[in-house]
Amino acid sequence: MCALWGVKAVPKKASISGLKNCDLFTCRSAQESKELCINYKKFLKPVLLGKLKKIHSYKTCEMKCQTDRKCTFWNYEKKTKVCTWRGLKSMSMKRKSSGKINCVLSCNSPAKIPEQCTNYKELDDASRKFGSGDSTYYCDNMSSNQKSPDWQGYEYWYRVVGDAGTQLAPITDASLNCNTYFAHGWPADETHPSSPWETMETKTWVAAGNNLWEDMFNITVTNCDGFYVYKFPEPQQCDERYCTQ
Repeated sequence: MCALWGVKAVPKKASISGLKNCDLFTCRSAQESKELCINYKKFLKPVLLGKLKKIHSYKTCEMKCQTDRKCTFWNYEKKTKVCTWRGLKSMSMKRKSSGKINCVLSCNSPAKIPEQCTNYKELDDASRKFGSGDSTYYCDNMSSNQKSPDWQGYEYWYRVVGDAGTQLAPITDASLNCNTYFAHGWPADETHPSSPWETMETKTWVAAGNNLWEDMFNITVTNCDGFYVYKFPEPQQCDERYCTQ
């Protein structure tokens, strides 16, 4: 048995690239030869496995590769926000003298990435920012005629991006809201999960009518190694909304 190092990612000014959590090619001959691979020539063909647009972080692209069993390397174009990930089609490796060795990609087991870190909806409306005012009263409820522009239902996980910020806002001032009446947010005395892939539950805090109180329903949050995703219960009435920062 022998090993070949995998293809190194070539950095580009306009993109970020990387390998999966593995870069060894394990070679086995029919006779279980232990000869060094240095005497053999590689034949490996890149194959496109997937492509995503409007990706806000290269971390998402990296995780798409980690969770795809066939993926070997990924690339994220910063300007266009396009993510692609590819595998390598393994072909035969010819020996200089005679005979063949068949090579296959052999990966270390990557960390188990929660599905919600690659499968989520986005909250990107600027009016969600805590303290943005009350010119319009929105509600995070699909059946409401005041439904928030970026709300797609309680059954999904959500990531805060773009004009909405990066995370759920701590509710610290009862006089502020986010273009709603009942403003839901993060507990002011609690921190987000600090370890990658860690998931926790907590209760939101609510600001309304110059009062603050703890909500009766739990939300769930996961640390996705660079950003957070949230699972919210759908508000029971309007006007209720989740505020961001």
